[in-house]
Amino acid sequence: MFTGRVVIQANNARRILSSKHPDIHHGLAMTCVWRYETAGCREEREVAGLDVRGPDEPLCRTTCTNLAYTDRDIENKKRELARHKAAAADPLSPGPLRDREAAKAAQARAVIATHELGRRGNSRQEPGTERLDGAQTS
Repeated sequence: MFTGRVVIQANNARRILSSKHPDIHHGLAMTCVWRYETAGCREEREVAGLDVRGPDEPLCRTTCTNLAYTDRDIENKKRELARHKAAAADPLSPGPLRDREAAKAAQARAVIATHELGRRGNSRQEPGTERLDGAQTS
């Protein structure tokens, strides 16, 4: 399940985008807004004595608050969901593999649903604030 933050207020988006050193990294189906203090991949890399100046996608954690999902990421998640659903329904695949694919499909479905809920403006936004699409909340 996605536990990161969603930027839905226009002033917050402008602040992030105008940052002199935005540390934004686009992965295959997610975006990392890198902050050392909250990076889920940081601790494991520090223990291993590795450089910790940016994200390490293979060590990404779904619980990391640095994760964000853009519309591009969600399109990739939808393709990923279709692959997981097909693999979960494959009668020639062993049961444990089908179960794992079904669990991955459920996780992708939850990320997509959370993103789409936020896109409809049904997120925790203060009334009277501007959304990224320019609309005002009531």
